[in-house]
Amino acid sequence: MGSRRNLLRWDPAAAPGLLGKGWKLLLEARIDASTETVVLHDADGTKVTFTKQSDGAYSAPEGTPYKLSATTDGYRLTPNNEGPVRNFDRAGRLTTVVSRSGDGLHLAYAIFHMLTHGPSYRATNWPAGGSW
Repeated sequence: MGSRRNLLRWDPAAAPGLLGKGWKLLLEARIDASTETVVLHDADGTKVTFTKQSDGAYSAPEGTPYKLSATTDGYRLTPNNEGPVRNFDRAGRLTTVVSRSGDGLHLAYAIFHMLTHGPSYRATNWPAGGSW
């Protein structure tokens, strides 16, 4: 997959991540999409806004080290040079970190269920992104 990257990052000013306050997994990257822009919230704290052009392509601020493109399943972030390609689903969740040949990490997400007691048992959907 190209260059080796650390999977953890510590920043005392960072918002709590999956591992607690200050700690971030590099897999915690996400995007927020609207009709005009897509904002990448990278796990290293970088925030990049891509603007949708009239032809459907996305432009990025000068010096951005990757390109964003829309796919049928969401979005693809391709580095300008070496490095892994990252794919995100329509909900903005990271789904793959792969080499250009497609080898690498594929992520899956599940909806958690929680049983609640009452007059009867029932399953309740745990919201995606919820915390315990």
